[in-house]
Amino acid sequence: MPDGLSLRTTVVMVAVAFGLTFAVQALLGGGSPAARPAAKQSVARLVADTPGAAPDLRLVAAATVPALREPKQPPKRKVRARKPKRSVRRFVKVAPRPTPAPIMPAATVEPTPTPTPRYVPPAPRYITPAPRPQPTLPKSTPVPTSAPPSGAFDTSGDP
Repeated sequence: MPDGLSLRTTVVMVAVAFGLTFAVQALLGGGSPAARPAAKQSVARLVADTPGAAPDLRLVAAATVPALREPKQPPKRKVRARKPKRSVRRFVKVAPRPTPAPIMPAATVEPTPTPTPRYVPPAPRYITPAPRPQPTLPKSTPVPTSAPPSGAFDTSGDP
């Protein structure tokens, strides 16, 4: 509640405020129509009190009212053929169930008889002699010659 007021105190203050408002309105002239001055009522009575024909308020006296124009027909709705919905076939795949491995008794170690191997002579091997290196003669080195006197290249063909 505002300013730390309790709910009860707030409700009492609101009720007092409304009561004071209605009391001030009644005292200052906003009272009931019976308390109004007679001058205002006399003018209103002159206009409203002239008697007229008594209205017939029975429903039997009411006549039917002719139609003012042709009633508007609602437009015809076009009927469209609906497209068939595509059905999607869903195949249910069953999950495989794991099967436990069969329980086997522990195998006992038994010697297995092995047949005696027969003697098979090895295939003959032919040994080819390794190639012998041929002796090579040392190359002879050419005899050095003197340079040509003219300074031109030697075209004699001798190395």
